[in-house]
Amino acid sequence: MTDSGILPEFHGIAVHDHRKAYFRYPCGHGLCKSVCEQYCQIRAKNMSGLLTEIHHEVKKTAPYNSRLPPQTVGESESRYDRIIGQGLSVNPPSEKKEGRRGRTEQSVPRNISPL
Repeated sequence: MTDSGILPEFHGIAVHDHRKAYFRYPCGHGLCKSVCEQYCQIRAKNMSGLLTEIHHEVKKTAPYNSRLPPQTVGESESRYDRIIGQGLSVNPPSEKKEGRRGRTEQSVPRNISPL
């Protein structure tokens, strides 16, 4: 994961499958496995697939380079953004209820993922 050059420099929210190794990076964490299995949201499966593809790309290039090519990183980031967009469209924020103070309670998929 360090060889990819993505996570060591990433300071947003990484969506992943709860593998312990991800938690050593100083970014935020969103868990896609739970959303996929419990709430049947395809975007979690798409995110898991993207992370798996990135992992395979890193393994292919690792003997030759210490980082993925910028074009591959850019394409992965674009796909990541599209998947997050899918999540936003199927998990809109809950509306504030009249007479209630504080933050509005959100759905579990919205709370688990970086939306």
